[in-house]
Amino acid sequence: MEITQGHYKIVIEIAQRHYKIVMERRQRHYKIIVVITERHYKIFMERTQRHYKIVIEITQRHYKIVMERTQRHYKIVMERRQRHYKIVMERTQRHYKMVIEITQRHYKIVMERTQRHYKIVMELAQRHYKIVIEITLRHYKIVMEMAQRNNKIVMERTQRHYKIVMELTHRHYKIVIEITQQHYKIVMDRNPATLQNFHGNNPATLQNSHGISPATLQNSH
Repeated sequence: MEITQGHYKIVIEIAQRHYKIVMERRQRHYKIIVVITERHYKIFMERTQRHYKIVIEITQRHYKIVMERTQRHYKIVMERRQRHYKIVMERTQRHYKMVIEITQRHYKIVMERTQRHYKIVMELAQRHYKIVIEITLRHYKIVMEMAQRNNKIVMERTQRHYKIVMELTHRHYKIVIEITQQHYKIVMDRNPATLQNFHGNNPATLQNSHGISPATLQNSH
């Protein structure tokens, strides 16, 4: 009996160390994915905003130069070229309007793609979290079945340890989601006021409820 208990104690310690190592590796992997995704999202949004600002500034400067030249020309030949001036002004305005519409459509497309990318990343993170929880539950069930066959005290300690780990995992996941949503909201709030409503979405529509809480993760054994 002493040899059996010693062997059982060694097996439990090895299983606990293995479980701790696996959970630490998974948490580090999840943290790295979130950090890389946030950096990529930040860089992409900054480049998009800089590009949009440059296009608008160039268009405005071009429009200002064209108007100044047209006005000078109009002053010189005002009496003889009124019809010509009217045609030129209409074409210039149509061209300016067309450039603005194309720029707005391009900006809308970029914003929609960015939102879809953000939504996909969030869904992948949630699926990854769900898979980790399922694997952990299966691992916990196996360990509990082994513990139930041998020692009631070890089973109670394992339950307490599992409950603490699941609560910490849920809190970590909740914090990561909140930080990501806050970052997304800040980036969206910084968009130019003239185009804030083109994408038709807001951060609230992207809050995909995962439906997982510590209570639902306490698997009744």
